[in-house]
Amino acid sequence: MQGVCLPQANLNLANLSEANLVQADLQEARLNRTSFVGANLSQANFKKAQANGADFCQTFLMETNFQEAYLIKANFKEAALMEANLRGAELSEACFEGANLLRADLRGAKGLTASQLGQAKNLHLTRMDENIWQQLCHLYPLLAQGN
Repeated sequence: MQGVCLPQANLNLANLSEANLVQADLQEARLNRTSFVGANLSQANFKKAQANGADFCQTFLMETNFQEAYLIKANFKEAALMEANLRGAELSEACFEGANLLRADLRGAKGLTASQLGQAKNLHLTRMDENIWQQLCHLYPLLAQGN
């Protein structure tokens, strides 16, 4: 299903685990509590999508666009989010345990805390708001040194 176009689709509670959705267009789609475990979503467009409680565990999300998406309680455990765009996304209670956020853009993200990012595996060259950066440096000085 590489390059599939599903803008504004309702895929709430769908099981898309292990799916190949490279370059998929899911802009403004409803993906609440959808499972993407182990899927390849690199370069996909989730702009303004509603994916609250979605499971992106061990998912490939390189260069994926989550700009202004709703990702409350989303699970990004061990996900590869290199160069992902999460600008302005709602990330309250999202899990980033073991996630690789190399060069990801988190500027303007809402509900994001240093505690969430402190669980990440890699924050090298990650762009984020200054207040989050300062909290990271205070709470996780060794993690912050890698940046």
